[in-house]
Amino acid sequence: MDKRGFTAGQIALLILILLSFAIVVMFLWSIFGTKDVTERDLCKLSIISKATLPGIVQGGAPLNCFTKKICITLDKSVTQKAKEFFTGSGAAIGLSKKSDCKQFAGEENVVDIKVKINDDIGDQKETRKIIEREYANAMYDCWVMTGEGKLDVFRGEGGVTSIVLGDISEFFGLGLEQVIKKIEPKCIVCSRVALSDKLIEANEKLVDEKNINVLSRLDFSRYLSTEFVPDGGSQTYSEVFTNGRIRSFVDSNRIELEKTLSGVKDSVKTDQIAMIFMQIKTDIPPGELGWTAAGLTGTAIVGGTLVTGAGAGIVKSGWVGVISAILVGVGASAIAGYTAAGVQEENQEVSLLSCKEYGKNETDSKLGCSLIKPVKWDVGEVNKLCSGGIEGNL
Repeated sequence: MDKRGFTAGQIALLILILLSFAIVVMFLWSIFGTKDVTERDLCKLSIISKATLPGIVQGGAPLNCFTKKICITLDKSVTQKAKEFFTGSGAAIGLSKKSDCKQFAGEENVVDIKVKINDDIGDQKETRKIIEREYANAMYDCWVMTGEGKLDVFRGEGGVTSIVLGDISEFFGLGLEQVIKKIEPKCIVCSRVALSDKLIEANEKLVDEKNINVLSRLDFSRYLSTEFVPDGGSQTYSEVFTNGRIRSFVDSNRIELEKTLSGVKDSVKTDQIAMIFMQIKTDIPPGELGWTAAGLTGTAIVGGTLVTGAGAGIVKSGWVGVISAILVGVGASAIAGYTAAGVQEENQEVSLLSCKEYGKNETDSKLGCSLIKPVKWDVGEVNKLCSGGIEGNL
């Protein structure tokens, strides 16, 4: 008898589990309807279901996740808006079939976010805040959808069991490409955020005529530490991302951060970033895994303290069950990577890391990290990065 085969009882149990999941989905759909249940809700439900299914059937459970597409573009004049309204153009409303961003050419259901680029100080501040908000919300939505670092999303599929501490360092640091083949991480592309040509051209014109560069003064880290999460939340993004351990940056930490970033001149010019969820697992001792990874993009904010460098001072920290850190590095792949003046101190790339024990039992315990990271959107590069495969729908 083949001991690897399923018994009739096991097959019946699996069918029961799948039917139960289907019933739950239909029940929620009947209550909320298609208007109130967002794609984020459906994605989160499918992720929770997949993460909690028995390992032998998890691989067959698809993720009902769709990449959200956000186009940040120039606000049209009153005359242009009126013309579009009377001609019935879809571009006059927020969710358009034809986006201003060429990056989404031919794609539907693109969310257009309108901003103003001019010499008015009030408009400049509002524009920066809107762009920072969209970036922060993209990270927040991805964080919430994928279980806030608490779920083993890809349990039983691929995974990492033999990488060493140096590989972990490179995975979360600048040597990422060198170990992708060895790690083969699986990913979910939560969202893509793009800047339209019209927006970039208007900003460049303002630079040429009045030496004002609106896009170069974005400050994502400050926004995360001072603004509250959407949906009426009473915590800042930083508090939510670190389980309440940090609310905001302090001036001394910001000075240290600026020193860390000073002198860096090389950046990747990009007009579109993707917010990607990745997860890896390893047998490395948890303290070493979590805290080494936490210091690797240049700066880690842990427990209210900003730590620069390679993170050597926090490697020895004790394991606390779930380690969360906001990682701040050079903004090479942040949307603020677009800047005519080069890298500014405010243009950081902010990533989110959470490490914990997955599947702990008497015989097996996988230690892993979930990472939400903004990357320059390039299909070839993203596929190379997510060499273990991309789940969901792009």
